[in-house]
Amino acid sequence: MSQFRKRVIKTGNDNLRIDGSKKGWSLPQSYYKDPDIFELEKKAMIFNTWMFAGHASQIPNPGDYFLFNLLEESAIIIRSDDGSINAFYNVCAHRGSHICKEQSGNAKRLVCPYHAWGYDLEN
Repeated sequence: MSQFRKRVIKTGNDNLRIDGSKKGWSLPQSYYKDPDIFELEKKAMIFNTWMFAGHASQIPNPGDYFLFNLLEESAIIIRSDDGSINAFYNVCAHRGSHICKEQSGNAKRLVCPYHAWGYDLEN
């Protein structure tokens, strides 16, 4: 368990942070290096809100795609045959390989380079 988790206290004082340090002062060094704090930040600030992945104009034609990478996650943003835009994790269900290696391109079907598992553009 990290030092941060051991130190966390609840306080009603608006001048104190939850770890007991004063607002308006520099954060303790652990805030910048502790993996537990980074996990909390990812959940609270990054994965708990909408993210701008790109613009529809980047994928004007059916099969056009681009990758959106955020931290350790990768998503394929792709225009389907009916013109709608879909987003999929860039991970093959078979072996976990990335399906798309190029940052952008066009594909009639998404095919994993590992064992050639194929995925439709719609689902």
